[in-house]
Amino acid sequence: MCTASLPLLHYYLALLPRSVRQRQESRFRHVRADLEFVTWVPRHDAGRCAREAIRLGFTVWASVDQASAFLYGAGAGMRAASRRALISWLEQITAPGHRGQVLLIDPSGSCKLIKITVSEPQEFYSQNSERLH
Repeated sequence: MCTASLPLLHYYLALLPRSVRQRQESRFRHVRADLEFVTWVPRHDAGRCAREAIRLGFTVWASVDQASAFLYGAGAGMRAASRRALISWLEQITAPGHRGQVLLIDPSGSCKLIKITVSEPQEFYSQNSERLH
């Protein structure tokens, strides 16, 4: 049972300095979501991946370091087929050796966590994201 709004976001924010946590909590305060995702993408793809996620209707937070970029998104109203396409998209954009997560939250508050592990580089095709609508 998910007891907090945006539990995946709050899990990752708890690991960060208070100033970052407060800034992101403020940005996401009014976001309602039945789906959250988090992944790490190659640093040079961070902007493109964030723009794709925004175009798909997600509120996004990205944090870039020397080697990769952390990408979080929250959104609502995706149908099951769109969720499968989102998972496929995340498999394609996730940096090799990293793991992504998708948290599905149903109206009763039950949660399902899907883990995505990428061991080999995936080629990204932007048309995959268009199938998410």
